[in-house]
Amino acid sequence: MTTRLSGDPADQRRCHAILLTGHTDLAANESFEWMTIKGDTTVRRAWRDLDEFLEKVDQAILEGCNVYIGLGVRRCPNGGVVGRCGCKHAFDREHVSRVMAAAADLDVKPPPKGFPSKAMAYDAVKTARRSPSFIVDSGGGLQVYWAFEEPLADLARFTNIQRGIAKFFGSDPIIDPSRVLRLAGTVNHKDGKPRPTKILKVVVE
Repeated sequence: MTTRLSGDPADQRRCHAILLTGHTDLAANESFEWMTIKGDTTVRRAWRDLDEFLEKVDQAILEGCNVYIGLGVRRCPNGGVVGRCGCKHAFDREHVSRVMAAAADLDVKPPPKGFPSKAMAYDAVKTARRSPSFIVDSGGGLQVYWAFEEPLADLARFTNIQRGIAKFFGSDPIIDPSRVLRLAGTVNHKDGKPRPTKILKVVVE
């Protein structure tokens, strides 16, 4: 069944976060990730509480940041808390314990590197063997998610799945489990052209 949700950006942000992260519980030393970019400044952060996360996202939006959310659950292999563990590369793939969803990033740009339009990208999604869990209009294309029934701890398998998705769509591969994607209900400021992002469709099994 396909459903549409409120166009309110705050509802969009909350829904995206829940759809992506709501089907797992976190251990004491685990977290999710979000990232902001403004100009040349990139900041990666961990979050655990949904309401606190959304409050911080609200502030980032007011500051004119691009906002992204991670596909993976974060856990330091040395037992610390990601972001405070003291590791030099605290947000790399070694700090991912499992992944919540597979995804495709379908850009609108001249072929063969992208699709001529969002409509053509959407048509391509319809040809996939499995319907996506939800689709986000990223402002510059479509981000398509297939949520795993259970978070995937086999990161090598995740990479293989992602290579297959990229081959099917002819898109850039999202093979790194530490990858982040744009959060719905925020603003895409890339290239100095502010564009809203939103969830286009949610498929409920």
